[in-house]
Amino acid sequence: MSRKKATFAQLIDYISAGATSERFTFRHNTYTQNTDGIKREFVENARLLRQRKNGVFLYHEILSIKRNPRLTLEEQQAKLAEIVRLYIEARAPRQLAFGMMHNDHPEHLHFHLVISSNSVGSQERERLSKKQFSDIQTHLERYVLERYAELNQQAVFRDNLTPEQREAQKQKARVSQKGAELKRRTGKTPARDQVKETIEQIFSHSRTPQDFTESMNKAGFTLYQRGQYAGIEQDGKKYRFATLGLAEHWVRFDAKMRESMKPQNTPQSDAESVQVHPETSQRTQQNTAQDTPTERVEKPVIVEQVAETFDSLKEEVQHLSGFHEVEQERERRLKEMRAKREQQAKHQNSDEDSHTHRQR
Repeated sequence: MSRKKATFAQLIDYISAGATSERFTFRHNTYTQNTDGIKREFVENARLLRQRKNGVFLYHEILSIKRNPRLTLEEQQAKLAEIVRLYIEARAPRQLAFGMMHNDHPEHLHFHLVISSNSVGSQERERLSKKQFSDIQTHLERYVLERYAELNQQAVFRDNLTPEQREAQKQKARVSQKGAELKRRTGKTPARDQVKETIEQIFSHSRTPQDFTESMNKAGFTLYQRGQYAGIEQDGKKYRFATLGLAEHWVRFDAKMRESMKPQNTPQSDAESVQVHPETSQRTQQNTAQDTPTERVEKPVIVEQVAETFDSLKEEVQHLSGFHEVEQERERRLKEMRAKREQQAKHQNSDEDSHTHRQR
């Protein structure tokens, strides 16, 4: 935070009053040790600045780390003090800086800093571009994550995030600002938040496609998919899962539903076997009669093809509103595939007969 007034004394008094102790006091490019002398150094250095409208005199900055119960308080304070030193060396190597540690928050430790806008003895203000300042913060955070892993800090800057953390951050940023403002003003939960909460419960409680369909109908939702985007529709209003921050939830849930629809690998009796084409069923019964008692009947070929064809089937019926329709469409396509294979076999036999006749 920049200040356009030379309020060095006021800020230094505030920092000193809230400090837990003087042990971790930080001084950079100062000659005196007491606060009164440090105030004078800041004021005298600021007098060298060229007069400019809205010119910055100082910066008030705060560095903090989340508390870790596995480390002692003194260990964490010492590490934070070292992080502050590294930060100032990169951010303001030639400027005046003073700071003290505050220990008044139950969840984190923080360090207050006052930094002069000009280097010692200079008339010009030091300026960092947004990119330069961001690079300093990013590099320091990366160093802390690697060098002080025992602090168990979490990355904040995008370059230091894992792919999963980046996706979570991206979806969190999509939260409606208008909805957040409505909740702040009226205390009412926005409709989008209510929809999201309901969908999360449906994903959590549904174990089968039937459960999912029943829960969706009960909530008044209809599943829709347009291209690569999926979502739900309620009363003519559409909500994408990505917009709700549920894209990853949907991918995992969809995979779980597909897995539940695959045929089981456990042996089945004749009465429990899957219904197949009459010719395939007859062929299976013949094989069963020829097998020895210790042999297991092979599954019909068509059953093994269900899992392989399901992915392509689903892409073509994504416009349907539930998993019941997907199942019906799958059965229809399987029948078409069987009929097509039979037709191809007839054509092939006919071509072979014609070829044989021409040879004669």
